[in-house]
Amino acid sequence: MNINTFRGEIRLIAVLIGCALFIEFIGLDYFLAKKLYLLEGGEWSLRNNFWAKEILHEQIKNIIVLLYLAGWLFFFYIKGKNSTQDKFLLLAFINVLLIAIVIGILKAISNVSCPWSIADFGGQYEYYGITRSFFKDEDLGNCFPGGHVTNAYAFLGFYFYVKLFYKKYSKPLLALILVIGLVLDITQQLRGAHFFSHGIWSMIIALSISYLSFRSLQKYLLIKNKLLTQ
Repeated sequence: MNINTFRGEIRLIAVLIGCALFIEFIGLDYFLAKKLYLLEGGEWSLRNNFWAKEILHEQIKNIIVLLYLAGWLFFFYIKGKNSTQDKFLLLAFINVLLIAIVIGILKAISNVSCPWSIADFGGQYEYYGITRSFFKDEDLGNCFPGGHVTNAYAFLGFYFYVKLFYKKYSKPLLALILVIGLVLDITQQLRGAHFFSHGIWSMIIALSISYLSFRSLQKYLLIKNKLLTQ
C-alpha cells in the first residue's frame, strides 16, 4: 500500500484554502452575489423556482439519499471476509455520514448570513463576510458552510477508495462528484441561498475529512501488518 498515494490531495486542499481566503480578502463573495441579484432583476427570482427549488434542491437530495442507502445494501451483498479492500469501502460509506455531521454542526454554530438575508439583497442584515460574522453578537443566520453541496462532496471518500484500488477510474469519479457539486452550488447561488466561497469551504472540509480518515486507516493497517510480521 503506497503511503504517498494521497500527496496530491494535500496540495489540492492547500490551494483551495488559499483560494477561499483570497475570495474573502478581496470581497468576491459580495461582488458575485450582487451581480446575480441584479441579473435576476433586483430580487432572487429563482429562489422559489420549480427547477431550482423542487428538482435541484429537494428531489436531488432525496435521490442521493436513496442511492446512498442502496449502496449500503450493495456493500453488505458483495463484501468479503474482512478484506483490506472492504475496510476502505466501509470507510467510504461511513465518511459520507461523518462529513454530513461535521458540516451540519458547523452550520449550526456558525453566524453567517445567506445572500437573501443581506439588506443590499432584500434582507435585513449588514454584510460582514465570513470571518467578521463569527465575532458579531447579533444572530445573523446559519448559512455557512454550504450544506446542499455536501450531497455531492460527502462522496469524496469514494474517490479516495477508488484511487487506492481502481486508480484509472479515480479521476473520472472525482470529475463527476465535482460537476454534481458545482451544479448544486450554482443552483444555490442563483437562489440567493449561499455565497460563492461557501461551497468551496464545504469541499475543503469534505476533502480534509476524507484525507484524514483514509490516511489514518492506511497508517493503522501498515502498523498492524508490521507488528504481525515481527
